[in-house]
Amino acid sequence: MKRYDSLNAVNERMLRMLQACGLVFGLLFFLPCNLYGSGGEGFIWNDNSFSLRTKIEFADAAVASTTKKSSVIMEVRRVRYVMEDGRNREVVGRVLRDTIEEVIEGMDVMDEIAESGEENVDGAMEDLAVHLAYYKRHPLNINSATRRELERSGLFTEFQIESLLKYIGRTGAVLSFAELSLLYGFNEDLVKRIAPYIVLGEKKRVSRGFRYDVSSDIYARYTGTLEQQSVTRKQLQQTKVYEEALNSHSTASSFGLSKETYLARMKAYYADRVEVAALWSGSAIASTSGKSGVGRVSAERFISGGVSVKDLSIGRLKIDRVVVGDFAAKFGQGLSVWNGFTYSGVDENYGFSKRGEAISLYNSSDTTKTLRGGSLSLSMGKVSYSGGYAVEKKLLLNRLSYNGSLFKIALNHSQRENAPPILSMDVKTGIGVTRLFGEGAWNYTTNATAFLLGCSTEYGKWSMHLLTLIYSNSFISSLSGAYSSLSHPANQRGFAAVTAGPLYKKLKFSASFQYMQYPKERYHLNYPSAMYKGYVKLSVDDAGFTTPARNELYFRFYTRCNITYKDPAERVALYSLRLAGKKSLGSNLTLGVRGEWNNYNCYGVMAYLRSLFLKSKVSAVAGAVSYDVKKWDGRIYFPESELPMTFSSHLLYGTGVDWFAMMSAKFTRWLSLHFKVQQRAEKLTLKGALRLLF
Repeated sequence: MKRYDSLNAVNERMLRMLQACGLVFGLLFFLPCNLYGSGGEGFIWNDNSFSLRTKIEFADAAVASTTKKSSVIMEVRRVRYVMEDGRNREVVGRVLRDTIEEVIEGMDVMDEIAESGEENVDGAMEDLAVHLAYYKRHPLNINSATRRELERSGLFTEFQIESLLKYIGRTGAVLSFAELSLLYGFNEDLVKRIAPYIVLGEKKRVSRGFRYDVSSDIYARYTGTLEQQSVTRKQLQQTKVYEEALNSHSTASSFGLSKETYLARMKAYYADRVEVAALWSGSAIASTSGKSGVGRVSAERFISGGVSVKDLSIGRLKIDRVVVGDFAAKFGQGLSVWNGFTYSGVDENYGFSKRGEAISLYNSSDTTKTLRGGSLSLSMGKVSYSGGYAVEKKLLLNRLSYNGSLFKIALNHSQRENAPPILSMDVKTGIGVTRLFGEGAWNYTTNATAFLLGCSTEYGKWSMHLLTLIYSNSFISSLSGAYSSLSHPANQRGFAAVTAGPLYKKLKFSASFQYMQYPKERYHLNYPSAMYKGYVKLSVDDAGFTTPARNELYFRFYTRCNITYKDPAERVALYSLRLAGKKSLGSNLTLGVRGEWNNYNCYGVMAYLRSLFLKSKVSAVAGAVSYDVKKWDGRIYFPESELPMTFSSHLLYGTGVDWFAMMSAKFTRWLSLHFKVQQRAEKLTLKGALRLLF
């Protein structure tokens, strides 16, 4: 008992320390108002930074004297000649890159979600894939884009947008990716990542008529899982299931269809003003239940759709967006509501600060986060309003914000019928290259609170990000998407930090650490607990601004530990070593390997071959995974190649060898087909997808 009380005392001291940190951050939010002066410049800038890059049409020698990197000089000169040739819009930015799925895998998003215990990440990342697919097909012209368009893309933070607009205003258009990487807030890794979704033309896109301004993206996917069935045809007849399910199942001791899912999605655009979305998805699961082992089939269907119109004006009043149907709401840092995906917390280039358009069209198959009704965003000068009403959830949303040059502040309100309202305030500001952000939320009825404060800064080519949070146990927000180590922001307090930067030439270093306390019981633990986890990663690759990495290698050490306050000696600690890489074996063949071992003597090894045929119109991937994981606490997750708009992590538990094979064929500019077959344990899964672009 004495040990338990002493630990509670330590716990309270930790809480006071976190609250003190919160007070310091709170004061820093208001200090910039005095530091900026009356110039109205917003972020403080070093004017000498703009002399770092003299415009390339005047002197390439200036670039050589400042950057002293032959690769940058070659890139700058290449873009200069392309621009002189008048083909900038067609060449620069429209580069050959890996598929969207591979780009996301390279961000360690899959690893981050897998290690948090999420096995099914399909719904969590589908929204991101759809969003990136639009900009892959319609790249954003960053030289002519407005602040609103840059914010809407989600590719840039507020600081990066401020840096980009001020640089273009003073020195003219950005002419190369190398030049973009030298701006404050940008680096080579970030520019390589966003290169497929931006162009560097100097002219704004001009309408060429209805026929050319209309585009659409149609996607259909089917997945069927086969496994050994113990249900006979006679037993299925007794359950009166669907005739289709009856015909698809065979007798016992043979493979039969146990689960199938299907999805069809359509998105259409007109002149970057009107969006129309529709989605239909469903699943059917056959199982056995009861003493007699009678088979039954359960089916689920989901239909989604909506229409969005944006960028309208009535005098000084601007209608940024109006959505009728299913919509996404992304307010502040997500304490009140956030039902879409975000980069934050999973990428050292962006840090923990969330960003995204407050109101947008929802087009994901994740039924738990669907908001169906109507919403709109309005703005007049520096003041903007976003709001909506979800009919099925009976949820009212309101957001009023001020977007000043010194800071941004917003008040958020969300309330469901017969439920207490949730009020929150979020703030963003900056001092030099340091960006500060935070949000506090309050449940009016239960008096529960939630706070988070964070900052991001740069030192040379190194980036550093920090986040502190305090969520009370009684704080409940069903649609919250704030940073959390649990499934929702409640019953936790602690901090997280991440840093990244180059060590030597192309050798890069990144590290992350997170410590969380849980004052009340969680999961299967009926007493307070704590958790810490972190990783150290070294990586190297040969990726360029306009070419994907053909050779790369990375090593990562990861640790996670759960501590119970009932018995501090009772700890569940995990230490794992991971090595992964890929090697180009020719112009059309790549070998990839991935291995992991942990202190539970569990291991997993994956190897795959990727090849291109018929002038890169056909690609094929085949691989196998061997594993020996006999303890659940030592389980391993591996991401693997998937169909477009589909994401999954391979859970390795038990002992065996699994395999997968996938083929994609692009017959024309508007038609592509994708097939995959995979075997995991005693299940065989067949997948197919079709995509039409008009």
